[in-house]
Amino acid sequence: SYYGKEISAITVARLTRIRGKHYMQLGKGRGLDARKVLNLKYGENIDRHLGKAWGKVVIDLGVSARNFVKVIGANHLTVTAGDFTEEIEIFCRQVDIPVVRIDSDQEMESFYKDIRYLGHN
Repeated sequence: SYYGKEISAITVARLTRIRGKHYMQLGKGRGLDARKVLNLKYGENIDRHLGKAWGKVVIDLGVSARNFVKVIGANHLTVTAGDFTEEIEIFCRQVDIPVVRIDSDQEMESFYKDIRYLGHN
């Protein structure tokens, strides 16, 4: 029943594999006050809609929700307080894993078009 707190800088990451190749989906954003945001959206129906047992975290990556949903491919992301994007990008270069910035609409659109659904459009 956890509700995420407001945090000025968070790192969001997800390692994905498409046709045998790994990609790091990475972004810097901010954590929003989940109770406040979800109460505005669902009001007194919040527990019935989202369940009392599930933790709730709301993030803002400053991008189009449509682009995000098209590329993310899962509902489980790793989120940590602070900006660790530079360190993760360095690691990914060292192990030859391309980074896709999910805090950039342009990068998500390219990833969707050129990689995620290549040949499936």
